[in-house]
Amino acid sequence: MKLSGYTTDGTFQQYVVSWVNNVTPIPDNLESEEAASLLCAGVTVYRALKYSRTLPNDWVVLPGAGGGLGHLAIQYAKTMGLRVIAIDGGEEKRHLCQKLGADAWIDYTTTKDIVGAVKQIADGVGAHAAVVTTASPSGYTQAVDY
Repeated sequence: MKLSGYTTDGTFQQYVVSWVNNVTPIPDNLESEEAASLLCAGVTVYRALKYSRTLPNDWVVLPGAGGGLGHLAIQYAKTMGLRVIAIDGGEEKRHLCQKLGADAWIDYTTTKDIVGAVKQIADGVGAHAAVVTTASPSGYTQAVDY
């Protein structure tokens, strides 16, 4: 099955008509990724962080930090004054997470004891909260131990 905007590029924009008060023109000097709406992913991680009962300077760990939800969670967490431990795999994800402000990075592909690494970074006791932004089952099972 081909799903426009999901498994195939494009979203039928050339066929969509809308009332002018329902659209927002994007200025020519603004890049598309800067103007993109947050939608579901943005609201999901914002709510998770908002209800995490964390305070500024607390540690939050984000398994899947370099993905679609995770990269938004990093930005929200930093704006909320939290210290971020980003977990994901590979140099490209590390670079993105650090660019967005993550305080610490754990590469799950090379780290043997992820829970131990989180605890070591987070003052020896672990993070104050974990927001799982990955579909990997291990992200959920380990989150309690972080």
